[in-house]
Amino acid sequence: MTLKKFIEKIRKVEGEIDIENVMFKNVNVWPIYRLKIAQKFKKKNSTTFLLNTLHRYFNYFIEFISSSFLYLRNPLKKKDVDIIYFTKSSESQDIVSKKLFNRYSDSFQNLYSKNTKVQVIELYDFKSNLKGEKFDKKIIYIHFLLTIEKLKFYLSLLLKRGDLKFLELEKSVNKHFNFDVDVKKDIYWIMQLSKFYEKIIKTYNCKKVFLVCFYRPDAMAICLACKRLNISTVEYQHGIQNDNHHMYSNWTKIPKKGFDL
Repeated sequence: MTLKKFIEKIRKVEGEIDIENVMFKNVNVWPIYRLKIAQKFKKKNSTTFLLNTLHRYFNYFIEFISSSFLYLRNPLKKKDVDIIYFTKSSESQDIVSKKLFNRYSDSFQNLYSKNTKVQVIELYDFKSNLKGEKFDKKIIYIHFLLTIEKLKFYLSLLLKRGDLKFLELEKSVNKHFNFDVDVKKDIYWIMQLSKFYEKIIKTYNCKKVFLVCFYRPDAMAICLACKRLNISTVEYQHGIQNDNHHMYSNWTKIPKKGFDL
């Protein structure tokens, strides 16, 4: 299936269900569903290579230890800023003056930091192979805190009861895509993560939050946290789009006040 075919199918799903009632705890979770459908669609139409499980967990442990040192060098501190810019380690794709350079957040700071207080907070998604200084005292690296939050989340799953289901939606997805998607953990995780980000945003008492891409779980959690706090979120332009993009195009039913995520 091509992306064009995916769009045709997702439009049929949206045409059959009541999007405004795909709710969990007063939050419309359809964007999570749509993202998971797109991810499974892509996985179904590509080949992937999985690391040996032991090797993977060893890497997680090393990342956790190294991230603790990064965070402790510059932890969260209560102060007032105008903007929080949430970025990812993978966005540092260049070297400038022997340091990793983030073409989005660093460019933004170079333009606006003289008149605007900007706090950059970085989320780790993979290790850069670029040979430049990886620590910047102006950035707060929160991978360590996120790992702890993830551990708490997995423990909390042991205590959760009941089954989260949207029967009509699941039936429509299976009918048009010929597969099922399980979003229960994703929804629970985004809900918990949004409370984590609420605390961070309150710590800096910001007026706006910037990020680069909305359609990933951590970004959806950030958007939900900002929605609760009545703070505007801005997605930084990071490339061109086409008419068949799975998350930027062809949303046929949008709530009057928009989505929370």
